[in-house]
Amino acid sequence: MIASVHGTVPFREGNQLYLERSRIHLLLEKAMQSPVITVTAGAGYGKTQAVYSFLQTRRFLTAWMQLSERDNIQERFWENFTAVVSSIDKETARRLAEHGFPDTGRRFDQYLTIPQEHIDPESRYVFVYDDFHLLKNEEVLRFMEQSITSPFSNITSIIISRTAPNLNIGVLDSRHIHTRITEEDLRFTEEETAAYFQIQGLRVGRRATARVCQDTEGWAFATHLAALFLKRVPASVLMMEDHLPGMRSNIFRLLETEVLDVVSPGLRKFLIKLSLIDFLSQKLLEAINPEKDLITEMEEIGSFIHRDPYSNSYSVHHLFLECLTLKQNELDEQEKQEIYRVAAQWCVNNDRRIDALNYYEKAGDYQSIIAIIDMFPLIVPNHVALYLKELLGRVPESLRRENPMLEALRGKIHMSLGLFDECNDGLRAHIRRLEGQDSAIRASEEVCQVLRDCYLYLGFVGLITSADTGDYDYVENFEKAACYSPRTAHIPCPPASVVMLGSYVCRVREAEEEKILPYLTALERSVPFGVRAFGGCMYGMDDLARGEYAYFRGDLSQANDLVRRALEKAREQNQYEIENRSLFYLLRINIHCGNCGEIKKILDSLEAQKKQKYYRNRLVHYDIIIGWFCTQIGDTERLAPWLKNEFEEGEINDRGRGLEILVKAKYHLGEKRYSAALASLVDRGDMEGMLLFGKLETLAMEAVCRHNAREPEEVLTALRSSYRLARSSGITMPFVELGRYTRSLMDWALKEDIPGIDREWLAGLKREAAGYAKKLFVIAGTFRERDFSGKERYMGQACASSQRLFTPRPLLSYREREVLSCLSRGLTRMEIAETLSLSINTVKSIIRSVYNKLGAVNRSHAVQAAVEAGILKLDG
Repeated sequence: MIASVHGTVPFREGNQLYLERSRIHLLLEKAMQSPVITVTAGAGYGKTQAVYSFLQTRRFLTAWMQLSERDNIQERFWENFTAVVSSIDKETARRLAEHGFPDTGRRFDQYLTIPQEHIDPESRYVFVYDDFHLLKNEEVLRFMEQSITSPFSNITSIIISRTAPNLNIGVLDSRHIHTRITEEDLRFTEEETAAYFQIQGLRVGRRATARVCQDTEGWAFATHLAALFLKRVPASVLMMEDHLPGMRSNIFRLLETEVLDVVSPGLRKFLIKLSLIDFLSQKLLEAINPEKDLITEMEEIGSFIHRDPYSNSYSVHHLFLECLTLKQNELDEQEKQEIYRVAAQWCVNNDRRIDALNYYEKAGDYQSIIAIIDMFPLIVPNHVALYLKELLGRVPESLRRENPMLEALRGKIHMSLGLFDECNDGLRAHIRRLEGQDSAIRASEEVCQVLRDCYLYLGFVGLITSADTGDYDYVENFEKAACYSPRTAHIPCPPASVVMLGSYVCRVREAEEEKILPYLTALERSVPFGVRAFGGCMYGMDDLARGEYAYFRGDLSQANDLVRRALEKAREQNQYEIENRSLFYLLRINIHCGNCGEIKKILDSLEAQKKQKYYRNRLVHYDIIIGWFCTQIGDTERLAPWLKNEFEEGEINDRGRGLEILVKAKYHLGEKRYSAALASLVDRGDMEGMLLFGKLETLAMEAVCRHNAREPEEVLTALRSSYRLARSSGITMPFVELGRYTRSLMDWALKEDIPGIDREWLAGLKREAAGYAKKLFVIAGTFRERDFSGKERYMGQACASSQRLFTPRPLLSYREREVLSCLSRGLTRMEIAETLSLSINTVKSIIRSVYNKLGAVNRSHAVQAAVEAGILKLDG
């Protein structure tokens, strides 16, 4: 056995010997006391090998994420991230994949609740992010910045990067949660260089070793190349410093002469092929080389290629990979395209859609690209739609003419991004071209499918914009889509065929019935065409819209019949969002009726919906509806944490956010934080741009909040505005559902004898709200003492599979943890605002949110609670 030098130990992995550097292990061992470790050095300094060999000696649950430039696409990053998490816990990875990339504050808080249920408090977890310098996308970086400072004390994040990570490192340092390992730390010492030569079977003199160490400046990669080179130098020369060849020669030349020129021709070509691929899964390599002989030979090369057992994949050293990339001209175009196709198919089979699209684009296989995009939902998530817009924009004009579906998909992407004019203009021009061709081409199955999709997307654009345009001619587009549908064998299926709803199904802004009925009629005419054209799409949507209208007018019997019919239809054709919204209105109807048995069935149905994998927004919608129910019965402990936030940085206004904000406002109202409730409502933007039902619910909520906040002038303004809308439309339900709050408000209004507001209208609302409040009291007594679906998710209990008692720490956002740290250091609110570049009102809002989550009543209580929960560490 080769003797080891003090502080170094050789270890074997496969057929290769590596140097276990005890000095680096001690540095990493000490660094593990910090939640965040950055290992920063240029290419070839052994960053990855140092971290890997250290983790091999420890009993940590490790997830290793190899990053690439394509991880700047959020969808691709998330596919990569969840694949890595699956090496630790497949169920957590599955749920994270279903949740999607957390691109907003609320979605990040939801993301934290998923691993919370499965983390073992007695285990130590390590997440390694290799090649972090490749990340440039601001949303991905923001996620990383929040994630590495997550509230789990038994998770350490190790960031490996060639340059300083693009994170707020200063904040991490100020909170004493960060340790650096730098290029200087990683340089090989003379002792380590000598030890490395020993395990390579080289007897090199001390002075010659010092010369190599000086020439290489401790650069690990150069030291390895030096060892390869010195194996060809006569043993007598190795002992003489003066005759030792210099090591400052061209690295690529050495790689070629010492590695590529000595492997078999088959392996050389195999390695060059691998340089075309971004993620070298072992299964993918086996698909390229089924006999596995080249894979075995490849593993014998040494430290240039490293197998990662955590992800069951290989990584190639950056410099070696660059050398291989320069040799890609040794492959012909057919060989390259075959590799891209094999890689793309593997990605499709393993749910890595963005990588698959990238490889298919390189292979020029646009039919496969069409097949993948065709399976995306009708409304594609924004960050994915932006990527697809760029991809489709790169398609050569000649290929667009050969693949007419590409232009239809461009319309779908424009619709998803809200580029309605571009969508209309592009699709109509495409339709004119296709319908202008001779009858034989126009009657082909492919062209009929394209025309069907074009008309369908035009129909949806017309439906979405009709609230602004008042134009209901979009029905004709749905009808034409249905006419073309029987001429194609292609039948869409979920998630592509699932219609997506906003906060309200009735997309009208005016209160008069003569404005509402034309919308309902147009929708009623459109739905049968949508069902025939696109695999059951929209089935039940017309009944749901009429049921929604009946509900807000207080006609509960008609609403119940219509909504139940919508529910049956939605389930028949897998229209998950229509099903979800139908359950929501049935929940509201049965609260009015005081029917606890039906309420329990509805809650069970909502819980069951969380298992529908093709229902993209199921978890968000579940949280909102359960949150609404919890605020109604006063059981706010069961509310999802993200719905309690007063402050969210970078929130995106998605189409369904109206209900979310009303739930937040109702939560703050119940907690007597009236300014926070009103601030939530202000976030909804310009009142004139809101849909009718949303406008009325907002005004009703504002009126009761102003009343409880003792703001009489503002109460009168909100009450008069809501009266004008409600009186002309006959809509009273937004006030009735506020129960005791409305009863108190109407008492005050009747005493004030407000000019211009009918006293009978006020008295009638008071009676209805009082009756609703009595029924709600009984329902609250039933369900506040009884477990129902979803309770354990937010009550801090351990998951069912765990037998340990584990209460997770309160889930504070990144900004909340920053403010908490400032509070612990004694900073005033004004000083916190200046330090973090925030407004004083924002700081006050965040502090209230921190106090609420920690159950604190003042600063010292909050700091004490945070320390006890392990969120905060105090100096000394």
